Amino acid sequence: MNTFQKIASIYSLGKSKKVLKAATRLYRQKEKRLDAIDKEQLQALLSALQAAILQKDYEMAERTSKQLEEVSKRFMPKSIWDKTRDFAGGILFALIVAIAIRQMWFEFYSIPTGSMRPTLKEGDYLVVSKTDFGINTPLRSGHFYFDSHLVERGAIVIFTGENMDMPDNDTMYFYVVPGKKQYIKRLIGKPGDTLYFYGGEIYGVNERGRELTELRDPKYFQELEHIPFIRFEGKVETPESATRGIYQTAFIYQMNEAVAKLSLNSMGTINGEMISEPKLRTYSDLWGFKNYAMSRILTSAQVKQLYPNGLTDLEPGLLYLDMQHHPSLQGGKLTRDEMGRFRPSLGTSTSILPLTQIHLDQILAHMTTCRFEVKDGRVYRFGSGHEGAQYRPELPGVPNGTYEMQNGVAREVLLGGIAKELDPSHPLLSHNPQQIQTLYNFGFEWSNYYEPSAHSPFPSRYVP
Repeated sequence: MNTFQKIASIYSLGKSKKVLKAATRLYRQKEKRLDAIDKEQLQALLSALQAAILQKDYEMAERTSKQLEEVSKRFMPKSIWDKTRDFAGGILFALIVAIAIRQMWFEFYSIPTGSMRPTLKEGDYLVVSKTDFGINTPLRSGHFYFDSHLVERGAIVIFTGENMDMPDNDTMYFYVVPGKKQYIKRLIGKPGDTLYFYGGEIYGVNERGRELTELRDPKYFQELEHIPFIRFEGKVETPESATRGIYQTAFIYQMNEAVAKLSLNSMGTINGEMISEPKLRTYSDLWGFKNYAMSRILTSAQVKQLYPNGLTDLEPGLLYLDMQHHPSLQGGKLTRDEMGRFRPSLGTSTSILPLTQIHLDQILAHMTTCRFEVKDGRVYRFGSGHEGAQYRPELPGVPNGTYEMQNGVAREVLLGGIAKELDPSHPLLSHNPQQIQTLYNFGFEWSNYYEPSAHSPFPSRYVP
């Protein structure tokens, strides 16, 4: 035991080498300011330490290293400038190494939104390899080497928004390096592929005309339903100024591509035309829109308010499922949108279905939401902070905490992202019709902006 303790206390040769290297570098910097006696003593210690290291004399190396450290502090003390330079150099070196590792080897990511649910959820942490497909060029979007054949359809990939028409795309890395935001998505198509959606499924052929069965066969594709749009009208652009309070032209964009135009003529009629390339015959051919409805749940009072001139023969129900479907360039109407613009809009069909408690129970049993936080009865989308309480929906009786729902299974999200399934008696799983309506209408956006009204947009709920 004594022998072990003695050996363990001796400097390793590696540490002695570091002492020799540091002292030599400092000596060269301070040599001109040392007197002859100090120089001679330092040179002797440097030579003795070097000899001890070469001879692998551990005890002599340790003794000389300690002596050299003491003499260096006395004869060659570091100035404020030396310390500042060493500190800055260390920070710069660490930054360069961190950037190189982050850009070329691997990187840690935190998922900010639920766009990749259920595979990835808000707040999840990932370690992502950056060498699977090639070798990246640091601080640039290019590559030293890249093999596109290694990228498989269905794989989860990360890419930057550089050269892409995307809003709010700029960011700062390490708070100092400008760059573009990065996005994590599942790869569906590759160059030369032709893809189309139908009934929640995605189909396609490659550049040789062969069917892409890998887009539907794997389990993770079978469990997903592909909704190729957010809203029927996507993004709408109008002229900068209105004529007599009316914006006479509306251009409809989907995926940042202009696809249709609506115009109000002098007779007060709305004309529509497809402007996408290649041109489609009807707007509902665009990504299978005609196969889907956007939906929300209304109370009886909301139905009467929104549809005062129709639906007189509607059967009674606890609540009502309001569905808009079959968007068309024909039958367009003038509406005031959520931005306050009075403009032409698409024609749509509306269906209202009465809901009983049995229907509501089934909706709850299949409920999916984003991850959200409850604080003092108000609900906030995960990661959005707790400001603007007056604009947040309410879930009275639900305890403070972070929650999520996936196909009817409710979980509380604990520290570190650990999700614990809730007991069926938990208040979040109440079968109260009003609470089910709140979960359905606000479960993704969690903003009173989506409170059902004549001008509010439909929430992200879709009915095939």
